Amino acid sequence: MQSPETYRNPVLRGFNPDPSIVRVGDWYYLATSSFQYFPAIPIYRSADLVEWEPIGHAIDRDEQLDLRGIEDSHGIWAPDLSFHDGRFHLFATLRLNGAAGEAPSRLIRRQMVMTAERAEGPWSDPVFIDIDGIDPSLFVDDDGSSWMLLEPGVRLFPLSADRTRVTGAGRTIWAGTGARCPEGPRMLKRNGWYYAMLAEGGTGYGHRINVARSRSLSGPYEECPRNPLLMQTDPAAPLQRAGHGQLVGTAADEWWCVYLCGRPNGGNFTTLGRETALDPVEWTEDGWFTINGGHGPSAVQRRPALPRPPAAAGGTGAAGGTGAAGGTGAAGGSPDAAPDAAPKAMAIDRFPGTELNRTWMWARNPRPHSWRMDAAGGGLILLAGNEGLASIHIDNLLLRRETEFDYEATCVLRFDPLDAREEAGLVAYIGFANWVSCCLSRREDGSPLGGEHVIRLTECRNGERTVIAQLAVLAQAPVFHNLRDTGVELKTTVRGQRRDFEWRSAHGGGAADGAAAATAATNGAGSAWQPVGEVPDARFLSGEEVKVGKSHTGTLVGLYATNGGTGRRAQALFGEFAYRT
Repeated sequence: MQSPETYRNPVLRGFNPDPSIVRVGDWYYLATSSFQYFPAIPIYRSADLVEWEPIGHAIDRDEQLDLRGIEDSHGIWAPDLSFHDGRFHLFATLRLNGAAGEAPSRLIRRQMVMTAERAEGPWSDPVFIDIDGIDPSLFVDDDGSSWMLLEPGVRLFPLSADRTRVTGAGRTIWAGTGARCPEGPRMLKRNGWYYAMLAEGGTGYGHRINVARSRSLSGPYEECPRNPLLMQTDPAAPLQRAGHGQLVGTAADEWWCVYLCGRPNGGNFTTLGRETALDPVEWTEDGWFTINGGHGPSAVQRRPALPRPPAAAGGTGAAGGTGAAGGTGAAGGSPDAAPDAAPKAMAIDRFPGTELNRTWMWARNPRPHSWRMDAAGGGLILLAGNEGLASIHIDNLLLRRETEFDYEATCVLRFDPLDAREEAGLVAYIGFANWVSCCLSRREDGSPLGGEHVIRLTECRNGERTVIAQLAVLAQAPVFHNLRDTGVELKTTVRGQRRDFEWRSAHGGGAADGAAAATAATNGAGSAWQPVGEVPDARFLSGEEVKVGKSHTGTLVGLYATNGGTGRRAQALFGEFAYRT
């Protein structure tokens, strides 16, 4: 159970894999993988290692990197965040399209380096190191020499003084324990020992953290007799797939490990993707260390002895981390303790100002002039593009992480489609071949305008699309006199693997702008909710069930608009998006 002296794992909830952490002064900074999504490489900040806030992205400009056309789960892999000589450094892999095992003349895995004075940015344009591999990390030794570590195993490459070029041949200093997929190499030096860490076993069930040490950077390395230092061996535990970690020490020399994990959502289906968890590290008398005392990932754990941010008390962090207030039980939760019910939280975005909230991400770099904030009435305007949800080239798909198995999401939408191919609405999405959409569109009947307005519920399972339901709007809600002057509210209710969809009029006494319609909807001025349909079993929205292409992310929920190839840049105005757990 949870108490004010404890916290719940994961601390970063929803799709946030491959964490890398660094302490600078009294602050901790953390970066995670973002793959094809833009802006890329989210950066989080915390004072207590539990409550995290998003402060920016390392890649947020088109001139830094264009991810358009990048296949699902390609793009940015496994960032490594560090701080040296007054600057933040970030190494990562850019995974390009193409199959593994292609001719070596075509490099599909490039390493990239960026720097910044502040973690919030701006970050430099990436400099590329064209050496094949994944999961690069930076190690700076006591003599100032800099090295890049790269998989497979721990390969060591000397770097130039500015840390942007490899200056010599690489060598493998530790190949790992013999388990499959030795990756995620990290190096830590403490008390004259070099500790090499690896993630092994593949980033699924059976993932683990192993370590070896040496008195010399170049080796030889002896393996820890307690390996694996972290691995989930209980198939019924709430946290699975644990591995790919990094250690960080506090100013008081208290040590912690951040690592990725996955929460099964009914069976072995981690719908939310891989998330970031935190567990304590203890150094042993023989110079090794343990993670959570060797008990595996913890669901509930004692809080670090660090100042807790005042804003965190009793709430949910902006990044999805959960506060401890409201729980009960003794501090220092056992590793097999069941997690409490999901924390209650609500986020409402009416899209004020000119910039999006940092929780949002585009499927890839958005096209120029394809979206804007509605300066007059408030809200977000998406201009429908030719590509739809079943294409990696979709122009307007804006998403945020699902953070819990149970939640509700709603949006207020004004949209006047003229063709059955034109649609805008709400979507749950893990990739171009697996999604569920609830949209406002037109019925196909051969008339010049494509028939009456409809609410359409569609699912796509590994590329096979099925229309589940299609309801005529005007027949269901006579309050609709003019869809250009009012709108609809769409809602999804998620309970485990079941997803229900509803709609209602967002009519608020003739509200003619996005903000007014959104306020009316929030205040209950719309009509009663009407059921659209349901997806009783949405396991196809988990990476384990994606059969088309790669799937290293998690399910996201958000907004989209497409003309389906008509060429008309139809305007969809979203007055509000709300997410409630």
